[in-house]
Amino acid sequence: MGESVKTMQNEDEQPEREIDDVKDKKKRVPPQFIPKLLNQTIMVRMVDGRPIKGTLEGFNNYELELSLGKGKKVILFKGAIASIEY
Repeated sequence: MGESVKTMQNEDEQPEREIDDVKDKKKRVPPQFIPKLLNQTIMVRMVDGRPIKGTLEGFNNYELELSLGKGKKVILFKGAIASIEY
């Protein structure tokens, strides 16, 4: 019976530490580069070496949407991108 009380106390202490860890992570936000590139002409070099030049129209966590001109648009997966030149 005494052991279960000790376990309960340990479980109560852990969430406080986790909350502190979350607060610390919010303070350390890495710089965001892609939002600054919206509506700019960029050169994307794919992993296989192909360059793709276009205007950055939009993005999410996994994709970039480029306008290539003449009404053509392309969605590129970030995992297939080697570099972005601007």
